[in-house]
Amino acid sequence: MAIVADRDTRPGHWPESFVRGVYAALDAAASRELRRLALEEGLSPSCHRGCGHCCGQHILTSIAEAQALAAFVRREFSPHGMQDLQERTRLWHTWDRCREGSGVQSPDCPLLVAGACSAYPMRPVICRSHFVTSAPHLCGPQTLPGGQRRNPVAMASVWQATRPFARLLQERVEEAGMDFQRSTMLLPHWLAQEMEWDCTPAP
Repeated sequence: MAIVADRDTRPGHWPESFVRGVYAALDAAASRELRRLALEEGLSPSCHRGCGHCCGQHILTSIAEAQALAAFVRREFSPHGMQDLQERTRLWHTWDRCREGSGVQSPDCPLLVAGACSAYPMRPVICRSHFVTSAPHLCGPQTLPGGQRRNPVAMASVWQATRPFARLLQERVEEAGMDFQRSTMLLPHWLAQEMEWDCTPAP
């Protein structure tokens, strides 16, 4: 697997080009597996632009992905878009501080705008490898009577086909002497940290 090296020797820094290379290889592996599933098993994903229900789930992001995402946002977002993203991130953090025992449904990922990802080219591994064959709305936090939940039918083989590329990110982080698991956080947490946004509540 040929991934752009472009190694930066500074500890804790991963160039956007490296992360983009991993993403490109991961997307190609996912596409190959999706084609195989369609040809051999007659299965196709029900995911489509605008459903966005999975964007209300907790999106775990590695530090390497977070740095690449922040670089993309700084470069591609307009001042108005950046301001709106900061406000959505602040609102997410307000929910996060009060969520324990509140019963309030998790807000969508701050990057979701009008049902679509506003940073789609740099969406994390977890988003790139998630496909379902069930109705898209089942990816949301919908519950049935009695507190039961109807889970989406995930295309597990796509997730498995993309794991080697996700591990490349893990290996690079660990090469820098970091604990990969401890350097992985929810995407809105990373957004606030990497963009240097103060998401503490106003007094």
